[in-house]
Amino acid sequence: MALTVAFVGACILKESPLQPIQLLWVNMIMDSLASLALATESPSPALLKRDPYNKKEYIVSQKMFKHITIMSIFQCIIVFMFTFAGEFIIPESDKAQENPKNPGFIKPGRAMDFDGSTLYSYEDQKNFDGSRQFTFVFAIFVFLQIFNMINARKINDELNICEGICGNILFIGVWLSIVIVQVLVTQFSGKVFKCNKFGLTPVQWIMCVGISVLVIPLDILAKFVPDTCCPCFAIKVEEEDEDEDEDEAKAEAEAKAEAGPTDGTNKDVAPPPTKN
Repeated sequence: MALTVAFVGACILKESPLQPIQLLWVNMIMDSLASLALATESPSPALLKRDPYNKKEYIVSQKMFKHITIMSIFQCIIVFMFTFAGEFIIPESDKAQENPKNPGFIKPGRAMDFDGSTLYSYEDQKNFDGSRQFTFVFAIFVFLQIFNMINARKINDELNICEGICGNILFIGVWLSIVIVQVLVTQFSGKVFKCNKFGLTPVQWIMCVGISVLVIPLDILAKFVPDTCCPCFAIKVEEEDEDEDEDEAKAEAEAKAEAGPTDGTNKDVAPPPTKN
């Protein structure tokens, strides 16, 4: 999804809404820290009751593909909405950073408008570093991933996504660490992470977190969507494969019969004659 946002932004805006250093941080969250937190989930008794996976089945099941597709579409809509129309949605209390054409709302962070007119000038970059609009986009993009980490704990359409979460201290620690670091990066990193010098206002933080947490009820609703709506990547076991398995079993049995018993005796040797 990060690549989609960067690619579309570069094609339409001639710049990516997410800066390279921000993409590196997002990559570390999604690939390293989230993987570490989710990989420490303890096995549950329900795991033993689950049917085994077919040996031909892909790692990404239909359920996974369903949730990935729905969540990706939702997150892209949210990010692009605030990227292209944030100046009409995000409130702004700082008069120096509000939109002169739309008072009370944030100043556009895009360098140019679609008609070629300047929006976020060099003077704005000098005074505020990164734009507050794109700082908001960066923050909401990361918080969408943070709350989706909780959804990712359950991949078989379990409704209770928080089951057993209190028993995984490492997950809670990593999750809280990501939240704290993200807030500090957004508010105080400035030039390092290409964020606004003054960060986000409390109202903007409330909007950011409030919209990001919607991924949790959306994931619950997605559990009621039939898996058949998504393509199946698993290879079905055809009759030929079943016959092949039977042939392999027969060949193995014949090989064992030819090898004879493994206890050192030879049943083919005739027993010695008995004395009368």
